[in-house]
Amino acid sequence: MRQADIIDKLNDKEIILNVYYTQLLLLVIALISGIFLIGDWEAFYRLFEIDFFELIRYGIGGALIVLMFNGVLILFVPEKYYDDGGVNRRIFSILPYWHIVFLCMIVAFCEEILFRGVIQTAFGLIPASIIFAIVHIRYLYKPLLFAATVLVSFFLGWLFLLTNNLWVTIVAHFLIDAVLGFMIRYQAAKEDRLNE
Repeated sequence: MRQADIIDKLNDKEIILNVYYTQLLLLVIALISGIFLIGDWEAFYRLFEIDFFELIRYGIGGALIVLMFNGVLILFVPEKYYDDGGVNRRIFSILPYWHIVFLCMIVAFCEEILFRGVIQTAFGLIPASIIFAIVHIRYLYKPLLFAATVLVSFFLGWLFLLTNNLWVTIVAHFLIDAVLGFMIRYQAAKEDRLNE
């Protein structure tokens, strides 16, 4: 059964709870695997030192690059090639904007801890990026979306290599997801007004 089919059978509350459960699972996996894979916890904690210049230059700047790339896809590629089966639309179109911000903060934090903080630190950029893309399973059947997810993951991984700062990738990931979530929410609200 496709993920989109499963989503269709869930009510709105179940969908949102599943997103939070998934993120909790990723965080637990990060913490447990981190116990075995992170040898130097002091070095791991240093990944969370805040450098506002890096946050602005690489976190916000990196997010803008990805969002511009996404904008090019939206402008020049037919929707059927980057449509994820309506899953993102179903999730973001039902949430108020404040909830989109909160959800995207949770997603960015949990995923970046696991993929950059633990997997990339232990195994390198390539395994972390490929596993990140595979975890976004609904994209496996959409070659363009899967390729874009791999590229974004490599880009976030490169930002992490460049800065050795998890806050940079968390901020970039958050902004990418939040802006795309806002766009979906805005478009859904606009369509609802036109259908009234």
